[in-house]
Amino acid sequence: MEASAGTVQINEEKTQPGGYLQLDISIRFDGLERLENGLPVRARERFQIIVPPMFPYEHPSVETAHRRFAGFPHVLWCRYPCLYQSSADWKPDEGMYGFITRLDSWVRDAALNNLDPDD
Repeated sequence: MEASAGTVQINEEKTQPGGYLQLDISIRFDGLERLENGLPVRARERFQIIVPPMFPYEHPSVETAHRRFAGFPHVLWCRYPCLYQSSADWKPDEGMYGFITRLDSWVRDAALNNLDPDD
């Protein structure tokens, strides 16, 4: 995460049963363009990333500790941003960099209310 120049920070890292890795991260979004009806994004947002033991052949999942994103397109069960339509969208060769980039793009698109509600 050094390459992000502080934009992405790992706050905590824990190994879970079954070989899963739980990462508590935060991403800086200060200065983010946002529409009034877009996702309510703070200057720094925290996410929990669950990395499966078969990573990078299985994609990680992401969740929030809050419910501020509830009701927005592609947010499942009030706390789970859905970054991939299917497992086929995951590109193992992009690894964690690709996952964080996808999460960052998702937040930026959602802040502009650019997520297709029917997709």
